[in-house]
Amino acid sequence: MEHMRVLPSRRGFGLFMVAIGCLYGGQVPGPGLIAAAQPEWICDFEAYVIDPDVRGLNVRAEPDGNAKIVLTLPKDAIGTTVHIAGCRGKWVRVDSASALNGELPEQVAGWIYASKLGMRTQTTAVRVRRQPKAGSQVVGRVPADSDVVLLGCREGWVLIQYGKLTGWVPVDDLCGNPVTTCAMAPADAGAMAQSN
Repeated sequence: MEHMRVLPSRRGFGLFMVAIGCLYGGQVPGPGLIAAAQPEWICDFEAYVIDPDVRGLNVRAEPDGNAKIVLTLPKDAIGTTVHIAGCRGKWVRVDSASALNGELPEQVAGWIYASKLGMRTQTTAVRVRRQPKAGSQVVGRVPADSDVVLLGCREGWVLIQYGKLTGWVPVDDLCGNPVTTCAMAPADAGAMAQSN
C-alpha cells in the first residue's frame, strides 16, 4: 500500500485564513500584525549595529518590515550603538543611538529588526541557556571576547546566536560596545561567576 500525503484544499486554507483574520480584527495577519499581538518585554541595555547595508539601518515606526521608516542610522566605520528599551517578537524598540564618531542624533525612537544588532561576550566565556532563567539547562558556551547576534531580549536576558548555537544569556555577561569587551571590575566578575 502506498502512503499518500494529504494536503489541505485551497478552500480549506482560505477558510483557515478567514478564521485567523477574524482573530486579528478582520485583517489577514502579516508579520507586523502578528508582532503587534505579542507582548512587549522590557529590556535595558546597549547593542551595536552589525547590519552590512552601506545605506544604513532603518528604524521603523512599528515592529514590521513594511512600517514607515522614521530614521536611517548611517553606516559608521567605527560603530553605532543603540539603547534597547523593549522587545516584541524579533524586533527591538530603541530609544537612543550614538555613533562612535559622534555624528548621530541622540534621540532615536522606533523599532529595529533584532538580528541587525550584535553584542560581545566580555573577558570570560559565558553559558548559553535554553530558557531565560538561571536554573535553565546550559546548551553551550560562547568564548570570551566573541561577537554574538541579538535575536531578542526579556527582562535581564538576551536571546543570542553564536554560529549554530542559540539561547539565552544574562545581559550583564555581554557588552554592547563594538570596540571593547566592557571588562568588569573584579568584584563584578566574582559575583557573575557565582551566578552562572
